[in-house]
Amino acid sequence: MYGNQHPNGVPSVVSPRGMLPFGDDPAGNLYLVKISPGDSYGSIFFWDHENEADLEEQPNFDNIHFISQTFDNFLNELHY
Repeated sequence: MYGNQHPNGVPSVVSPRGMLPFGDDPAGNLYLVKISPGDSYGSIFFWDHENEADLEEQPNFDNIHFISQTFDNFLNELHY
């Protein structure tokens, strides 16, 4: 799991091991890609900052939602 404090003093995202943030949206939410081996390797998830556990609480990751099986599918589903 990522720690609660980045070396420069800025709080960091608490997300499960094996997930890498690769983008964000204007509201401060993040997009994560699963990089650990397994069935969902390469899947894309959405990290909702509004529902993150408080720093004093044990993370439960209820704020992470599945979006797409692959990065290609994720890109194809974008609307601009």
